[in-house]
Amino acid sequence: MVKTLIFDMGGVLVTLDHGEAVRRFREIGLREAASLLDTYTQVGPFGALEEGKITVDEFMAEMSRLAGRTLTYDECAYGWLGYTKDAPQRNYDLLTRLRQKGYRLILLSNMNPFVNAWLENAYTLPDPFNRETPEGLWRPSFPPNRPLSSYFDGCYRSYEMHLMKPDDRVMQLILEREAIDPATTLLIDDGPRNVEMGRRFGLQTLQPINGTDWTADVERLCL
Repeated sequence: MVKTLIFDMGGVLVTLDHGEAVRRFREIGLREAASLLDTYTQVGPFGALEEGKITVDEFMAEMSRLAGRTLTYDECAYGWLGYTKDAPQRNYDLLTRLRQKGYRLILLSNMNPFVNAWLENAYTLPDPFNRETPEGLWRPSFPPNRPLSSYFDGCYRSYEMHLMKPDDRVMQLILEREAIDPATTLLIDDGPRNVEMGRRFGLQTLQPINGTDWTADVERLCL
């Protein structure tokens, strides 16, 4: 029986587009973007930001150094949000139904402050290059205009924990803080190594493929 569900963000709740993120960071001047950006776990300054080892200002300074010019916050956000291709409403409808049924929901994500600002503030920004884009915007607001954290009983973000999946200390921390039973907990994560981490701790697991509709699988297990 499942009582608690732990959800990844990227690749599960939000459809990822790695290629678009690489294209955008190249566009703002980072020629080596392809070698620094990863689908699951970031490296270099990107990984340092997501692990909370450097601040947003320090990240912007390093990006500016690599680009050979001063980059703004909006330009760096433009690059990071290239990852966020879509946020299907069906996913958030399911989260609402699960909480109504009494399930405990936890968010566990390798995340950075740029993406979290979008998820929590549901904002849209003008294109930093002042180009003509649909409605003058380069990324839609997060549906349905409410913070992602409002769907969850607890949120664990890598840059706040100073730990990144699949480090076993991530799962140890959550199990202890939330006082949950691994045997009645379902982990939904698109990362193979993250799923392996969950299994090592005795969790039930579901590994969706990025961009697919996984909601029916969760409904069969829980509703």
